[in-house]
Amino acid sequence: MDREDIDEAAILCKGLCLQHGYFAIENLDFELKKGYITGLIGRNGAGKTTLIKMIGNSIDREQGMIYYDGMVYNGHEVLVKKKISIVYSKPNINLNATPKNIACALDIIEPWFSYEYFSEKMFQLKLDDKMKLRKYSNGMLKKFMLILALSRRPEILILDEPTSEVDPVSRVEMLDMIQEFMEDENHTVLFSTHITSDLDKIADYVTMIQDGKILFSDEKESLKKQFSSGVNLPSIEEIMCRESLKGE
Repeated sequence: MDREDIDEAAILCKGLCLQHGYFAIENLDFELKKGYITGLIGRNGAGKTTLIKMIGNSIDREQGMIYYDGMVYNGHEVLVKKKISIVYSKPNINLNATPKNIACALDIIEPWFSYEYFSEKMFQLKLDDKMKLRKYSNGMLKKFMLILALSRRPEILILDEPTSEVDPVSRVEMLDMIQEFMEDENHTVLFSTHITSDLDKIADYVTMIQDGKILFSDEKESLKKQFSSGVNLPSIEEIMCRESLKGE
């Protein structure tokens, strides 16, 4: 593995292995290209969340290496945490707290946190920062988590099913925020989802995972051309059908 390859990727995973009950990730390689939005697709249980948790050091991998803009996590924890914001599919914060309390706490412990951006977006998306999070609807909670992640001013934004169970209006607002984030060419996004129509609007690349293995990673437009319509990004079911025919 060349040092150049390590340095050029926003995140580079090499040889990741993990056994969790009946589910396994074996010798998985994955590259998140710097400066682009990559969609990570797959059916429920395919391994999307597990891969993201390994990248976020929420679960320990058994083997393999992960490079964050050329750095390993151990010894560079502060730099890596500053560089990356992750929004998990399930909130990992105290739902009895208010958004304002959480933002104030982050503003104290993270000098790079932008309370100004946080307040602006909360007002823009009509979210009450004094209401306890347990009273938020699912859509409100998803929007708040995205605002909080972006307020940390990361270079790399990782989102696990950010628009699932979100109403159409909220989905558009969230996609607009992600596109706004990408106006800085140094920014990178990994967007995990099973809703390929969202990726049709914003993604540059699409990577598919199934049973803990990467099936392919391709440019979105190239993937669209491989299907009969060539206009819209195909559904996961259509892609899986194509992959099964390949094996015949």
